[in-house]
Amino acid sequence: ESKAAAPRVREDPERGVVVDNLKHFNVHSFDDCEKLLNEGLANRTVGSTAMNNTSSRSHCVFTLELQKLEQKARAKITLVDLAGSEKTETAQTEGQGLLEGININKSLSCLGQCIAALCKAANRKDAEEAKKSPEQREREAKEKAEAEEKKKAAEEKAKAKAKKKGESKFGMKTGGPVKRIEKDADFIPFRDSVLTWILRDSLVGNSKTVMLAALSPAAANY
Repeated sequence: ESKAAAPRVREDPERGVVVDNLKHFNVHSFDDCEKLLNEGLANRTVGSTAMNNTSSRSHCVFTLELQKLEQKARAKITLVDLAGSEKTETAQTEGQGLLEGININKSLSCLGQCIAALCKAANRKDAEEAKKSPEQREREAKEKAEAEEKKKAAEEKAKAKAKKKGESKFGMKTGGPVKRIEKDADFIPFRDSVLTWILRDSLVGNSKTVMLAALSPAAANY
């Protein structure tokens, strides 16, 4: 019996992080979105453990892309239902269930590490900004704007060159919206897990992230 291949995650020069072999649907109303969301939930992998008869054995990600064609503006809303972490002793899983639990815990741990690293980097940046004079901030803002314009022009030139050669617009290699590592303190381990790589665009840049946590009051969880 063949097993489903792991999703292939890659960078797209226009859409950021994308997952290959996913179906995309055009939606025009909330009802359209709800229908697809329910279909995805019905296909979600669940299993029975000693803690939960219908335990989620996978994370669920629902992505809604919004595009304003006349301005070429694009936005993305990602709804994520994370599978809960579990202790092997209390869940009493074995075989495939044990492997699923290990992978779930690993991806959740990676997500926590990414969020912690982002918070640390933001706090350090705020502290550095507080030490700068108004003149220095204005000069750096101007230099940053000029650098962004040059980067944008270079990207447009690269896309035009690739198109002229007949290459697919999805075949270009790009570093994405996240800067490469300038120093060890700036490293965010997004690629340590498929989950964190997919959610990267929801955690960086001008994105807004809201998290809701369901915590069990059972003593065994503390």
